[in-house]
Amino acid sequence: MVRRLHDNGKSGWFVLLGLVGLGIVPLILCCFESRPDLYRPEWS
Repeated sequence: MVRRLHDNGKSGWFVLLGLVGLGIVPLILCCFESRPDLYRPEWS
């Protein structure tokens, strides 16, 4: 899940929200479209 959050430009620390009862927030953030990978060329 941390990798998906990083794909969306969010910090991996959002995973800790699950410890305080807000675990649905990181799951919702993972559903958003990810940003393009800057270190890998586009697939042809």
